[in-house]
Amino acid sequence: MSEQDPNEPDWSEVVGLMREARSRSRGYADYWEWKIDKPRAERKVARVLRNFLVAAGEDLSGDLASITSDPPDVLLRTVDNRRIGIEVTELVNEKVVKRNHKRRMDQDPTVDEWALWDASGVAEALNDKVLKKDQKMLRVQIGAYDELILAICTDEPLIDEALARAAVVLAGTKTKSINRAYLILSYQPQSDTTVHPDGCPVLQINLQPSMEDERTFK
Repeated sequence: MSEQDPNEPDWSEVVGLMREARSRSRGYADYWEWKIDKPRAERKVARVLRNFLVAAGEDLSGDLASITSDPPDVLLRTVDNRRIGIEVTELVNEKVVKRNHKRRMDQDPTVDEWALWDASGVAEALNDKVLKKDQKMLRVQIGAYDELILAICTDEPLIDEALARAAVVLAGTKTKSINRAYLILSYQPQSDTTVHPDGCPVLQINLQPSMEDERTFK
């Protein structure tokens, strides 16, 4: 039997990792799921956002790197040496995730459940995410970043682009630390890639700076 080429992958290890990933996956709204490698998944979200902003004409080309002492989660260092901090979070119905996971563990043949959403419910959830992350981001040292952006990703089956657009119109809250916030959907085959290069719709959420404690960045 010939020795294994050191340049060839260890397929037993690869298969083992695939089985582990499958067993740990929640199996619901998992396009952005990061249980296996959270920093890599966060960089994926940040990359989609960066590519969208560059396509929209913003001078934000540059490298993405995970930040160990978050918040924020990802640093975008632009070609002109600007530092953009990107905090990443996910919009998903955790109760439905747990119920679906329990069915899988129990090998229950019942069809998986989908969370029900309407525009006002999504808007309320977005505002809640923004407010919680805004408080967290107050720990960031003033001047450490030129801008702080919140990226909220979702793969909820019933949140399509039409519903998402209706929701961001209704959403909006005051922030003390976050400069901009975006809702990022999972891949949509019909998406216009001249606007959304990765095929993932990116929609801006309206924010209003809080006059009580408005933070100044470079």
